[in-house]
Amino acid sequence: MEYFTYNNEKIYIEFMDNNIIFKKEVNGNLINLSDFEEKELLDKLKTKEPFIIYSTIIEGIAKNNKTLNSNYDYFLPFLTFIEDLIPENYKESFYKNLENINVDLNLEGKELENGKDSLGYYDSELNKIIINSKKIKDCLKLNNCLSDDTFWKAFNKTLIHELFHVASTHYNKDENIVVSGFDKRPSKKLNDSNIGLNEGFTEVLSYAAVPDAPDFIYGYIFETLFASQLSFILGPEVMIESYFGNRGIDLLTEKLCEINNDKSKAISLFTLIDLNYFITDDGKQTLLGTIQSKLVEYFKLKILNDIKNGVTEEEINLSITSFKNVLITNNLIISRGKNPSDYPNLHESIEVFSDLEKAIKEMASVGLK
Repeated sequence: MEYFTYNNEKIYIEFMDNNIIFKKEVNGNLINLSDFEEKELLDKLKTKEPFIIYSTIIEGIAKNNKTLNSNYDYFLPFLTFIEDLIPENYKESFYKNLENINVDLNLEGKELENGKDSLGYYDSELNKIIINSKKIKDCLKLNNCLSDDTFWKAFNKTLIHELFHVASTHYNKDENIVVSGFDKRPSKKLNDSNIGLNEGFTEVLSYAAVPDAPDFIYGYIFETLFASQLSFILGPEVMIESYFGNRGIDLLTEKLCEINNDKSKAISLFTLIDLNYFITDDGKQTLLGTIQSKLVEYFKLKILNDIKNGVTEEEINLSITSFKNVLITNNLIISRGKNPSDYPNLHESIEVFSDLEKAIKEMASVGLK
C-alpha cells in the first residue's frame, strides 16, 4: 500500500470505488483518519489557487443577505471555513443566524457604542457584528507594525472571531437567554458561566483560520492557551462538538472524568478558568498557576494512559512538544507586560511538566513501557 509521511506519521493511501481513503497505523492495525485529521490533511493538500468549492447553501444565504452580498467575494471564504468545521447536525443554527446577520466592517473607524475596548463585537440579540478598525490600528501602531498587510491580517482574524460567535450562538428571544459555545447567560447555575473558555477556544479557531495574524493582538491570551491545552488533552473533536453543540462543559467534564474520575475536580477547573477571566486588576494571584497545574496533571495522566495503550513513541513525543508550545511561562508573562512574581505558583506547573518530559525521555531510551 502506498504511503507518505505527514506530521511525522505514515499516512497510507487506499483506493476504493474511485475514492481515496487515508489511513494510519494504530497498534499494528490500519484505521481511517478521524474527520478532523482528514480535514486537516485535505486542507494541506488543497491548491491555493484559484478554485474554491463553496456550498450552495452558503452561497445562497450570502447572496440574499444585504451586508454579506455587498462584499460577497470577501465574506465567502470565511463562511466556508467555518461551515466546514461545524459538525453536520449543528450547521442549521449557523445558517439561521447568517440569514439576517448585519455586519458592519466599520472601515471608517467610528467609535463603538458597545464593546468599545474590543477589536470586534457580536451582539447576539441584534444579530449584528461590528469591527473596531480604529482599535485594531491603534494596537498595531502601539507595536510599531502598522501596515496594510498587518492591518488586514488582524482585521480578518477579528472578523472570523466574531463569525465563530455567530456560528456557535443561539438566542432564545422569548426567554432572553443566550447560549454561546460553552457559555449560557443569564443563568443562576455557576457552571453555566464559561465566558473565558468560550473566548479562548474562539481564538484558537480564529488563529487556525488566519494563522499569520499578529500574535500580540490575542484578546484572551491566557484563555486561548488554556483552551489549547484542553484541546491537546481531550482532542479537538470533543472541543468542537461541545462548542458548536452548545453543550456547556458537560461533555468536557465527562471526558476529563474518563482520565481522572473526579467530577468535582473537573468542574473546579472550569470555575477557576472563568474566575481568572474576570480578574483584571494587577497584583498577586494564584489562579493562573493552579489552573495550569490542573491541566498539566490531566495531560500527564493522558500521556501515561496513551503509553499503556500502545501509542507510539513518536506520537507521544509529538503530543508533549505540542503541549509544551502552549504552556504559560514566565517569558510569556513578561512579554505581556506583567510581573512573574505576581503568579507565585506558576513555576510549579512548569516543573511538573518538565519532570514529565524528562521521565518520558528516560522511558524512551529503554523503550516505552
